[in-house]
Amino acid sequence: MELPHGLVLNEGVYAINFSGVDWTGELGDGDLVFADPKQVPIANDYVVIWPKGATTPAVEQMALAYMSGSIGEVPHPNSNVVPVLSIRRPNGTVRTIECSKLEKVHKIIGRAHMQEANHA
Repeated sequence: MELPHGLVLNEGVYAINFSGVDWTGELGDGDLVFADPKQVPIANDYVVIWPKGATTPAVEQMALAYMSGSIGEVPHPNSNVVPVLSIRRPNGTVRTIECSKLEKVHKIIGRAHMQEANHA
């Protein structure tokens, strides 16, 4: 398999094998998605989301940036502010996920279309 052009495999970069419904229109079953836990995702980036207690992550597009350090944190009991991660759906709607329900969120830095690689 050839790595995507310009992809740099820094320490900590990992790949997951994508399967399921692709909301982006760019992924197929078996494609690899490369994520870098050291890069901070910003609005409109695609990310790998790891919910707490889950063994399978999700690939989503962020609608808005989130406050650094808020992933996995439980809000103060006296606060009426709940940090959320905003996700853009394919139809343009935005949904939110409470940051306290997430283990980690990592920026996607590359994709490898495995069907194309297998036919080359």
